[in-house]
Parts: sequence; structure tokens; C-alpha cells
Amino acid sequence: MNDFFQEIIYFVLCLLMGILLSWFLHQFIRERFQTHRLKRMYIVLVFVVAREVISNLWHVEYDPVMTSLRQVVFFAITYISVWFFYQSDRNMRIFLCLTYTAINEISLFFILELSQPISHIYEFYLYLFEQGKIDVDQFYRLSNVTQYGIQLVENGLHIWICWKILSLIVKKYRRKEYPLGKTEALFLCLPSFACWMVGLLLRAIVFSLNDGIPESLYEKVPILFLFVPAIFLLLLFIILETILFFQEMIQLNENKSMCMVLRQQVKGLQEYAKETERRNEEVRRWRHDMKNILSVAARLSGDSGNTEVLSAYLSEAVREMEMTEKSFATGNAIVDALLSMKYHELKNRCPDAAFETEGLLVPEDIRIQGYDIGIILGNALDNAISACEKMTTVTTQEQPFIRVFAFSKGKMFFLVIENSFCGKLKLLPGKEFPETEKEDAGEHGMGLMNISRTADKYRGGVSWEVKNTSFILTVMLQNV
Repeated sequence: MNDFFQEIIYFVLCLLMGILLSWFLHQFIRERFQTHRLKRMYIVLVFVVAREVISNLWHVEYDPVMTSLRQVVFFAITYISVWFFYQSDRNMRIFLCLTYTAINEISLFFILELSQPISHIYEFYLYLFEQGKIDVDQFYRLSNVTQYGIQLVENGLHIWICWKILSLIVKKYRRKEYPLGKTEALFLCLPSFACWMVGLLLRAIVFSLNDGIPESLYEKVPILFLFVPAIFLLLLFIILETILFFQEMIQLNENKSMCMVLRQQVKGLQEYAKETERRNEEVRRWRHDMKNILSVAARLSGDSGNTEVLSAYLSEAVREMEMTEKSFATGNAIVDALLSMKYHELKNRCPDAAFETEGLLVPEDIRIQGYDIGIILGNALDNAISACEKMTTVTTQEQPFIRVFAFSKGKMFFLVIENSFCGKLKLLPGKEFPETEKEDAGEHGMGLMNISRTADKYRGGVSWEVKNTSFILTVMLQNV
């Protein structure tokens, strides 16, 4: 009867811990089987069955090696279950499973701390028996009731402590949608992993068997009553502070990205003003030259014999005007000014390069700010111009070129920038974009990163590919 009651208590504990695990996971990631009514109970079922089966078939009390190995098996089953039943990346799965396991260890040792003083109540029952105030049946009855009561209280407190700590973590971890990279995952997981390892170590040294009799290190070293909870409180504090610090890092990076975007917008405004001033200067120059051109044309037109000379003179004037000023008509004034400026920059740095923008048309109903399109085009064209210039110093067999075009597909607006390059790219491990060869090392990859940040603003993305000696950059923006 006693064993059956203990089995019931353990089953209820496993069930509640499984429900708590399901709740904790649901706060961060979504179930894979969304159409199933009991989708959140699958992980609970697997958790309970695994715990029950392994606990009944694998009795490893007071064996430190086998106890640790069983905990590792429990963790592996939990991780595999999360992988199968939930949609998430690997780093988030590891963080959630390690955190849950660590909190379970923290709450377990808090309960063990509380149970040590309570266990002395059995000595009081023995004292009453020796004094003849209770008989054998009463002694066993009191012992059993006390044992069941302690188990119920311990398990209830275990669940309550786990829930309170996990709720605190859920509350502190505000940016749950933020994707975890390898560095971020390592930063978040190390405190939980350390907590778990400390728990396994304490399991191995605190409780043991001495001539077949269970023995606790608390009895030999009473100071552990202070040190053990202090250690776990410190680890819990580190876990929570690590999460808070991570959230602040995310906010700092977002503020930094916003500053970069604002800087790019200011730079775009400056370039737009510079290009406007250049155009005004061109207009003033042509107004000045037009007087002489018209005067010469008037004299030549007065003599019927100079018709061919007049025609050639006007043709040369028109050709020079076309070479001096290339017009763009994309449908956006900012983009037109930017293209005009980059065109002249390209011609100054790489005179033989071709600049094709006939396929770049900005829809009238576009909701993407012209400044943001300018940030994308400006950074992309800067990289493309640098690539074309370097290509001319490496080989002269192919004509450098830059092609820019755009198209819409549903609610998405695509910008494609294709340019020739020397055929060599430097891609560092773990980096999303290839590294440029600018003199300022701090500027490496900043252009593409600025493009990526701007694309994120419109819930889009950036991709790139290489075809022979052509570098193709595609930027996707959501036009909503």
C-alpha cells in the first residue's frame, strides 16, 4: 500500500512537471501540430511515460555515476521530444531544455534543504515510543502519515518553486522572437549548464550509502545547510541577470541599427543636396554656354551655304550635352538623384563601365520610403563601383558593368543589383556577407549590413549569389 501511494505521488509529480514544461515551451515556441486539439499535451505524455518507465526499470539510488547518467538520459529525451513536437531552431531548443533542467535542480535542492530539519520529527516519535506514550502501531501509523504528508508538501513546493522561477524567466525574457545565434545561445546556456552540473555534483557527494544505510553529508557537515542554497541562489541570480543583460544587448543593437539607418538617411539627404547643387551648376553652365551656341547657330543659319556646318555644330553640342548629363526616370526623385550621382562617380572612377538602369521603376503606390530605397541602392552601388574599379586594374578583357532593376511580386518589392567583379570573394566563417577590401577595416561589410537592417525594417531580407564574374544582390521588401 505504501509503495502504491508513493507511485501515485510520483506519477502526479511527473504529470505536473510535464504540464509545467509544456507551458514553459509554449511561451517561447509554437507547437508543430497546430491542427491537433491536444497538441500541447503530446510533450506531457512523452515526459510522463519516459519518467515512469526509466524510474521503474532503472533503480540507481545512491549510485552517483548511474544517477548522473539517468539525468543525462532524461535531458536527451526531453530535448528530442521538444525537437519533434515544437517548431524552433536548435539554439532555442537547447536553451529552453537546459533552463528547465537547471530550474528543476534548483527547486529540488531547495526542497531537500527544507526536508532535512523536518526529518527529525521521526526522532520525536521514537522518543515517545521509548517513553511508552505510544505503542508500536501508533508509532508506525504516525510515521506513515508523516511520510506521506512530507512527500505531498515537498512535491507541491517543488512544483510551486519551479513555476515561480520559470514564470520569472518568461517575464524577464521579453524578446522571445529574437533569433539566437551561436554566440548568443552559448552566452545564455552557460549559466543553466553550470547549474545543472553543480546539481549532478551535489547528488553524487551529498547522499550516499554506508553499510547499506542511507547517509547524508548534511549530518557530517552542517554548514552545507547554508552553502548549498547560497550556491543555487547565486546560480539562479546569474541565470536571471544573464537573460536581462541579453535583453539589454538586443535593445542596444536595435538602437545602434536605428542610428545607422538614420545616419544613412542623413547621408542620403546630403548626397541628394549635393546632386541637386551639381545639377544647378550644370544648368547655370549650360545657360552661359547656350548664349554662345545660339549666337554661332544664328550666324551660321544666316548663310544658306553653311547648312551642313550648322547641322554638324548642333549635333556636336547635343552629343556633348548627352555625355555630360544622363537623365533617370524611375518614378522617385530621390532615387533619380542618387542614380545620377552614382553614375557620375562611376564614370570618374571607371570611364568604360556600363550603367544600366532601364529596368528600375518605382511603383506609384509603393509604401517604402524613398530614403530607405536610397540607403539600399546607395550602399549596393558603392560596393558595385568599387568592384568595377578593381576589375579594371586586374583585367581588361571584359567591360565592367552595373545593372539595376526592380520588380513586384504580390506584396513584395524586389531590388536587384548586378555587377561585374574580379571573381574573388573573401567569406569569413560565420559571416552572412562577403568581406570587402576597403582600407578602413571598420567599414568591412557595413554596406551590406546597412542594406540588411533596412530590409528588416520592412520585414524583408537580403540574398546574394555569384555567377562566373557577376555578383548579384537581391533585396526583398514588403510593400505594406
